[in-house]
Amino acid sequence: MNVEKKALNILSSLRNLSTKHSKKELEKATQILLEISTNPTVSVLKGVLDRSKKRKQKTDKNSDQTNNEEYGFLRGAKYFGGNKK
Repeated sequence: MNVEKKALNILSSLRNLSTKHSKKELEKATQILLEISTNPTVSVLKGVLDRSKKRKQKTDKNSDQTNNEEYGFLRGAKYFGGNKK
């Protein structure tokens, strides 16, 4: 495969990633990619994006659980037999 075709394939892959992820996510992922890899590739970038997405989902799920736990079970006086009029 010649160099031009390879470059077009890489650019096409990056364009597809840009439709699926926000600009901010791509910037952060490329920064991480450049920090961890001496030979950055599109497949490694995809892996970084997938891992960060899973981490975000995990933290969102944990924050939802903590918000629900703050309230507990609420029962009024009527439930416990109080306020009988």
